[in-house]
Amino acid sequence: MGNEFNWSAMDFVVAGCILILLTVGLVFIAKKINRKYRLVASAGFVLSIAIIWVEMAVGIFGSPLAGS
Repeated sequence: MGNEFNWSAMDFVVAGCILILLTVGLVFIAKKINRKYRLVASAGFVLSIAIIWVEMAVGIFGSPLAGS
């Protein structure tokens, strides 16, 4: 193993929080959103979480969220 990654404990805490948010959000959508719109709401929510995850990982947009 090399020194390619400089991860701290906070990186794992943030990743865990994002995964918990994803789980809670999908459960909320499954219980509260009308069946007709559930697939669209779930896809939109998963896509938004994925964009946040990717932005924090590699900074594709160069926002302060990515540490740029």
